[in-house]
Amino acid sequence: LAMGIEISLNDETILTRAVKDKIPYNVHDVRQERFADTLLIQQLGTQAYAVVPLISRDKVIGLIWVDNYFNRKVISEEDMQFLSSFSNHMASAIENARLFEQMTMAEQQLENIFESMSDMVYFNSSDYVIKRINRAVMTKLKLTEEQILGRKCYELFHGTTEPYVRCPHHKTVSTKQAYIEELEDHHLGGTFLTSSSPIFDTSGEFIGSVHVVRDITELKELQKKLVTTEKMAALGEVAAKVAHEIRNPLVSVGGFAKRLEKKLDGNLQEYAGIIVKEVSRLEGILKEILGFVKEARLAKEAVDLNLLLDDIIRLMESDIEERGLILKKEFEEVPHVFVDPNRVKEAIVNIITNAVQALSGTGTIAIKTSVQEHQVILEIRDTGKGIPKEELPSIFNPFYTTKSAGTGLGLAITHRIIQEHNGRIEVESELDKGTVFRIYLPIKEEAV
Repeated sequence: LAMGIEISLNDETILTRAVKDKIPYNVHDVRQERFADTLLIQQLGTQAYAVVPLISRDKVIGLIWVDNYFNRKVISEEDMQFLSSFSNHMASAIENARLFEQMTMAEQQLENIFESMSDMVYFNSSDYVIKRINRAVMTKLKLTEEQILGRKCYELFHGTTEPYVRCPHHKTVSTKQAYIEELEDHHLGGTFLTSSSPIFDTSGEFIGSVHVVRDITELKELQKKLVTTEKMAALGEVAAKVAHEIRNPLVSVGGFAKRLEKKLDGNLQEYAGIIVKEVSRLEGILKEILGFVKEARLAKEAVDLNLLLDDIIRLMESDIEERGLILKKEFEEVPHVFVDPNRVKEAIVNIITNAVQALSGTGTIAIKTSVQEHQVILEIRDTGKGIPKEELPSIFNPFYTTKSAGTGLGLAITHRIIQEHNGRIEVESELDKGTVFRIYLPIKEEAV
């Protein structure tokens, strides 16, 4: 019955007064108390009762209510003292229970945040031992929690047997200060934005550090692509203007040289022929430059890459055979790719041409196709002289070449074409052993 009773704090009763005044009340006879709680009297048959507020942090959080319905004894002053003492313990217990519940909920919320963060978060002791990790750390390291905790951080994150001098945690251990730095880590294979903050105990003793590590490898690659794109655009604009300015007088020079060649004889005719030949070569270079800088419109269609490669091989087969080279094919059955066949053909021809030119005397060119997840891979391998390691980062730059002849645009055009198709191109090379180009083309739904 008591649990079914609701009393509004707006009513003027003994119960509400105990809440508002924060003092206990002892009602000896409900008939003589004008503020006696009518609901208690009517529904419970109460004749006498006492109310003691439960106070915590100067705030009423509840009431203790007792009556003498069963024994009909007077509620004495001694009973009231006992109830007041009991109420203090009860208020403290209730408040502690609430605080514990709030703390548990807060811990759970922090735990959920900690585990759901896409950034790696982990705690290290002052002696580099990993004490706590979130799920992102396990995902990145591909290890379980048991395999990570208790081990030295530099072993797992940097692959070293001693502290890594560039690591922010090592700096925090040395200086007891916080650091936020970009760190290129070859062991994890990427670039990371690392925040390291010191942790101190209540006595101010340094006990370790907390780390938040974000993988920004993809962001750095996008920044590089943006810089390259802007550089290409500026370079292309200059090249286009120069090419147009040169083309008109070059055509005139070539035309007059051809006329002179027909009318002259002897050495003069030979000189005029050289002019015609060199003008023709310059016109070819201008054509290649303009082809690089012009905006390409892709005419994409579903293409069988193996058939496209067969066409290219037929086109270049005679030149390859004349040089005494060996051509090997290793084609897997691959899905169609949704590409512009003419543009992709141009890119592949550039790579094979480079491979042919890299081989002197005898050698082998191997062309292989395969499928990996949602992309088709084309691999072109040669046994030529290879590319020096220091030159590899520059081979796709326009006008970069190590040959005595050529514009250095072939691989730049190839790189651009692959990017136009949302693919990527990679190169591996070793001096005197050869070079491998790998082209990754995404398999689109339109091509299925």
